[in-house]
Amino acid sequence: MQFLNYLKGVWQRLFPLKDIKQALGIKPAITDDMLSSIELWQKCFSGNAPWLNDDVISLRLEQSITREFANITLNEMTASVSNDKLQRLFETATEDLNIELQSGLATGAMVIKPLGGDKVQYISANAFVPIEFDARHRLVKVIFPEFRKIGDNYYTRLEYHNLDTEKGLT
Repeated sequence: MQFLNYLKGVWQRLFPLKDIKQALGIKPAITDDMLSSIELWQKCFSGNAPWLNDDVISLRLEQSITREFANITLNEMTASVSNDKLQRLFETATEDLNIELQSGLATGAMVIKPLGGDKVQYISANAFVPIEFDARHRLVKVIFPEFRKIGDNYYTRLEYHNLDTEKGLT
């Protein structure tokens, strides 16, 4: 996980948000300041706040707070999906939802991405780039960067999703 976080940091430095528009013709719906805040929140959540040193240690309150919010949220939550197939997938996916929601709460957002079959991927805000929100503030266009090391080579895959009201997910 630490290696992937390192790669995400490298990606963000090598591929800043302002360059996404130039490289892909897409303007992200997030600022560099917000991206920096998400990175800070992730560091705090993982016990690596920048103000920590040998004299200042973390009490890890971030984990306790997000765990409590996730517990309260899920205990009080009632959710359903209008599509039967996606509803069954959602029910299977919610088995790990508590732990994954904690990371989403820590970074400010989370996406549950269906992978096919009965598998889903939980993606917190530090691992996706929002491109567009609709009038109801729902994320409708997003990029999911994926990093792989194969041998001595590093690869970045940018997975673009567009939720069209007529065509569905493209």
